[in-house]
Amino acid sequence: MGSLTNSTELSDLILDKLTGETKAANKSARRKAALEKQTNQNLLDETLGSYSAQMASMGIDPDQGSAAAVKEGYKEETALKNAAIDQELQDTLKSNKRAQKKKWLQVGASYGKNLLDGMTGS
Repeated sequence: MGSLTNSTELSDLILDKLTGETKAANKSARRKAALEKQTNQNLLDETLGSYSAQMASMGIDPDQGSAAAVKEGYKEETALKNAAIDQELQDTLKSNKRAQKKKWLQVGASYGKNLLDGMTGS
């Protein structure tokens, strides 16, 4: 019965490792997405600041008329980029979950085979 306990402990360790790997991959993906979105926001802030300064230097109110429409265009472009980043993150998280489930099934099948082999003496 000692091998059964060792086999169970080994399976538990493997599953813990797989769970840890998935959590680490998800954390990394979230961090990457947050960094990309922050970079987009910083670029937008710089662009809007520069554009507003240029418009003001020409005596144009940057918050009125076509100047305001241009600024809205920059904001919409950034929002679309961020939405794509969010979608990519969701796709990555789903992929990581599928990969983890597949590995769990492989571990379970291997554990089951080892358990049966141990019971039959093979």
